[in-house]
Amino acid sequence: MKKWLMTLAIFLFSLISLITPKNGYATSWIKLPAKDVISTADVIVQGKYDLSGFEGKMADSRIWIPFTFRVDQYYKGSGSNTIDTAIQPFDMGWVKGFQEKNGLFVLFLKRDDQNGGLLSPVGGRNGMVQMLNGTIQNQSSEDTATFNEFLGRHVPVTPTPSLGNSVHRTFTRYWLVLGLVLVLGVLLLVRWLLIKRRSS
Repeated sequence: MKKWLMTLAIFLFSLISLITPKNGYATSWIKLPAKDVISTADVIVQGKYDLSGFEGKMADSRIWIPFTFRVDQYYKGSGSNTIDTAIQPFDMGWVKGFQEKNGLFVLFLKRDDQNGGLLSPVGGRNGMVQMLNGTIQNQSSEDTATFNEFLGRHVPVTPTPSLGNSVHRTFTRYWLVLGLVLVLGVLLLVRWLLIKRRSS
C-alpha cells in the first residue's frame, strides 16, 4: 500500500512539474553587445513610460506587462507620440525610480509575434538604454560609444500626435466653450432680472 502511494505521489509531482510553465518569472538576460541590440531592433524610440496604474500592475505575474510609452522622437521607424510596449514585472520599480529623477529611455524594441505583436525591449534590459541629462547611463565605455555613435548619425523623427490626444483636446475644448456659454448665459439672465426689477 505504501509503495503504491509513493508511486502515485511521484507520478503526480512529475505531472505537475511538466504542466507548470518554466519561464513564468524569467528575468535574467544575457548581456548583449550594443551593436547586436541595435541590429535586432525593429523600432527605436526615446521618451518615457506612462506609469499610470503602476501599483495595480505590480501584482501581474506575466513575463511582459503592457505599458504605454510616450515617444519624444524616433531613431528607427515612425509613428504616433504614444506606442504600446512592455516591461517585465521586476523592472517596473527601478524604471519608476529612474524616471522620477528625470531619466529618459532609448528603447530598442522588437515586435513579439507570440505576444500579439507587442513591442518588447531587445533582450530585456539590454534594450532599455537609460539617459540622464543627455548622457547614457550604466553601460560599458565600449557600449556607450556604440550607442552614442548610432544616435549621433541618425536624425531623429518627431512623432505625430496620436488620435487619442486630439480627441482629448477636442473634448476639453468642447467643455471649455460650453462652460463659457453657460457663464455668459447666467450673467445675461442676472442682468435682465436686475433691469426688470428696477423698471417695476
